[in-house]
Amino acid sequence: MRLRFAFIILFVCFTLIGKVIDVHDSMREAVDFIWQAPEKPFVMGEIIHFSVLAVDVAEDSAIAYVLDAAELTGDSVDPFLVIPPPEKYIIDTLAPGETTWYNYIIRDEPRWKYDPFKGVRSYENPVGLNCLPPGIYKIRYDRRWKLPDSLEFEIIAPDQNDRPFLDSLANIYIAYRVGRKKDAIKLSRWFANKAPDSRYTARALLFGAAVAWEDTLCADAIALDSIFWNSYGSRDLYKYLPYPNTLRYTIGIIGRCKKAPERFRYLDWISSRRKDKLLSKEIEKAKMILSN
Repeated sequence: MRLRFAFIILFVCFTLIGKVIDVHDSMREAVDFIWQAPEKPFVMGEIIHFSVLAVDVAEDSAIAYVLDAAELTGDSVDPFLVIPPPEKYIIDTLAPGETTWYNYIIRDEPRWKYDPFKGVRSYENPVGLNCLPPGIYKIRYDRRWKLPDSLEFEIIAPDQNDRPFLDSLANIYIAYRVGRKKDAIKLSRWFANKAPDSRYTARALLFGAAVAWEDTLCADAIALDSIFWNSYGSRDLYKYLPYPNTLRYTIGIIGRCKKAPERFRYLDWISSRRKDKLLSKEIEKAKMILSN
């Protein structure tokens, strides 16, 4: 996968560098955004992720730019903004010919609620797992002063073996929404014990840790966060690492639940789980945040 990405970067650079752009058109023409669709369809309820390669195609100037948000549309949902820039209002600068990757993750934005037992129970307000139902979806985005572009992806229903895990994941969210936070945490631990290899376990652990953090249940928050990094930090599941909010969950947890020296040791342990330049860079950012 990483070799394929490297090939894409080299191909883009060699084909686009050498273009001299007029000063008046530089902001409009100098940066191309190349969105990377996933190789396989997403399964309903799993974490949805995308990558985008930004390329400065000019050879005469460094370009400062802002990456726009994008709109998600599909037959099963109303249009809504779903892909924000990595940091609000951040402005990046690319040197001539330079490239950089941005990583996006959709976790809770979809409004569709999946409740496997909706027909036999009722709540005052709609509850369930926020996820997109099966179907074809389109991300529509602007290349800043250019015509809009788009990328399509597909979501499919889980097979029969995964269906009970999807139902259990939905019940974690339902328990939280109706005030049974300790039940949500117990269900998150159940995933770690009973379904360590399920595609839904990472999401269950992240959500359970966040629920525990919210209620200042530090032992549970640290335990679930540790299980997540121990299980997924050493695997080749790159979509979970270190995309927006994944490390932010950890920063919030250890900022509240660990003393200063222990925070850095914990981050170093995460870094040791997977030798990766991008993860190491995000770990250093986390240390700076926790130092302030």
